[in-house]
Amino acid sequence: MQLALRGGPRFVAIFLGCMAATALLAFPLGPLPGLGQDFFPSVDGGQIKLHMRARTGTRIEETAALCDAVEATIREVIPASELVNVVDNIGLPYSGINLAYSTSAPVGPGDADIYVNLSGHHKPTATYVRALRSKLPATYPSATFAFLPADMIGQILNFGLPSPIDVQIVGFDTAHNREFANRLLQTLRGVPGAVDLHIQQSSDYPQFNVDVDRGKAQLVGLTEQAVASNLLVSLSGSFQTAPSFWTDPRAEPSTRSSPRLLSSGSRISTISAIPP
Repeated sequence: MQLALRGGPRFVAIFLGCMAATALLAFPLGPLPGLGQDFFPSVDGGQIKLHMRARTGTRIEETAALCDAVEATIREVIPASELVNVVDNIGLPYSGINLAYSTSAPVGPGDADIYVNLSGHHKPTATYVRALRSKLPATYPSATFAFLPADMIGQILNFGLPSPIDVQIVGFDTAHNREFANRLLQTLRGVPGAVDLHIQQSSDYPQFNVDVDRGKAQLVGLTEQAVASNLLVSLSGSFQTAPSFWTDPRAEPSTRSSPRLLSSGSRISTISAIPP
């Protein structure tokens, strides 16, 4: 303090010069990146997590072939000297426990997570993300892509959600909800800085409806739950209705009907319903 008082105008000039230099560094000028506007600046950990979704109803082996093609495109963008490995996680997790630890929220065999790890000496990860964000949709127009937070800080700030901004639409009319979601999506695409916008829930998955006459079903001792459980066991497996975990690796607790016996709609109609 005494030095500042004795310095007088000289100290004021030095102090004001330092304050002006600090203010200039806050703005991006030339090669200077600036301080940015994020409360939590992004961390370049050399990791890229890409979520890919093929057309609804794509079989898992076709999704695997599409992942191989996407990997080849990634290797075209990222030099081999900066690439450590590329790992694919395709389809749905085996159980709800594994699904609880996933932040990408897959909904079917057409979903896949592609993890890219870069070497210690690499160019900024954001540069490769921008290049892939523009090239992948143009190369594979039938698939959708979204870059999810790969580092721990980004995942924590998202509270476990696939994206930092999550818009939920709640209503009893599913058709109108979907129509409103599509209009809202087009509106949000015009927001500056918004990328990887998509609707998480698919509504065009191949399906067939089963109508149950509850009055006639009650006459033979069947309930709606019994019919649904028998169909689910035959088409998906018993793990969906009664999950079991066995320590004996030779045990096969999960059962389902052979796909050869359910190859057509007429054969599906012959599934036996067992009363509860």
